[in-house]
Amino acid sequence: MSRKDSRRTLLVALGPSDLEWLRNRAQGRSLGDTVRRIVEAGLARTVHDVGYIPSEPQRRLPVQLPKMVRSKVETLAQNWNKPREYVVWQAIRHSQSGPTDPE
Repeated sequence: MSRKDSRRTLLVALGPSDLEWLRNRAQGRSLGDTVRRIVEAGLARTVHDVGYIPSEPQRRLPVQLPKMVRSKVETLAQNWNKPREYVVWQAIRHSQSGPTDPE
């Protein structure tokens, strides 16, 4: 997967509290990789629409998702009539309230 391939990259806006939580969670990994693992784990369980939207987005983080995961994210986004980024936010919120291991 090429980093330069914009079709494979999703820009996810994150607020300060989400960034801080992700940095703690990443434990030396890249933030994008950590978000990818969270989304993969969330989709394996079932991500619910909890209406979470980060307040005051501070950074747009590029996240590369494997084709199957990206397809599931796109399907959920269409079902919820929301952008793909919204599905990622729900997975992050679900992970924040769930177990500590993203795998």
